[in-house]
Amino acid sequence: PGGVRCTLHATLCHATPAVRLAAAACLRALGLAQPSSLGALLEASLNLLMVRHADLATADGRGRESDGGRGSDALDALCAHAHGVAALVSAIGDAPLGCASELPAAVLSSASALISAGGERRAASCWLLVGALLTLGVEWVGHRARLASLYGLWRGALAGRVSKGTCRPELEAQLRTRADALGSVGAFCARLPELVTPGFLKPLLLQLLPPNLALLVLVRAHLEVQVPSLQAAARAFRASLYALVGLLPPPALSAKVLNAVVPHALADVLLDSAGHCATLVRSLLGAEGVTGGCALPSASAAASCVDGVAGGA
Repeated sequence: PGGVRCTLHATLCHATPAVRLAAAACLRALGLAQPSSLGALLEASLNLLMVRHADLATADGRGRESDGGRGSDALDALCAHAHGVAALVSAIGDAPLGCASELPAAVLSSASALISAGGERRAASCWLLVGALLTLGVEWVGHRARLASLYGLWRGALAGRVSKGTCRPELEAQLRTRADALGSVGAFCARLPELVTPGFLKPLLLQLLPPNLALLVLVRAHLEVQVPSLQAAARAFRASLYALVGLLPPPALSAKVLNAVVPHALADVLLDSAGHCATLVRSLLGAEGVTGGCALPSASAAASCVDGVAGGA
């Protein structure tokens, strides 16, 4: 098994993405085939991930990502090992023996370290690990300290506002990173509805939703310049944001929330034929008892509605 493990870890860094994914799947299969070795596999994979993280931070001085050369190769390796760790974490729930409780906690700490270092690809690796941890279920995720750690990650990625003077490359990176973070929150709501309590929803609606609704206005202004990469990033961001809203329980869709969200969705439907926008609008308009018979606002009210959500829930 040691030779197989070393081979799989080496194959995770293959130049072909499909080979990397196959190696991650094989790691998971090996952990399930030999449940007693799952913990050791996860520990080794996590150590390799953090070694890559440390090497990358040392190589570039401040941990900043490089667009090419050795920095890019190091980032590729880091992301590859993140896939391996995520694959093994996702196997814990299916393994009859599970693994030591400190290992998932170490994965969560590693995810926090990755996103704290900055950089788009480190952030993507962080959300990959978080997504795998969500498969551990309510018993593990629902611990108060872990919920606080998860919300801290989401708040760090989503609570800040993007200034109007942000350059296009930085805006694209923000959109992609926020799309991943919003997708993580959405996965939490979909997988663990028992944990979507009023105590979870209040900070979500007050702290995380308003800055990202405001970002939609900025994005539409930038989309006047036809740049394919920006358009793709904007579509991913809108899809994740509206998908999250669609996953919220009906009691959370108060008139104030609807007044903030629906104008943006309507504006995006007019901007392009984005199916996720149209689907969201139809579901919100058809939600029984949500609007209380009140008329929904026009698109011109969007900016003021965003500020309204920030003022209270």
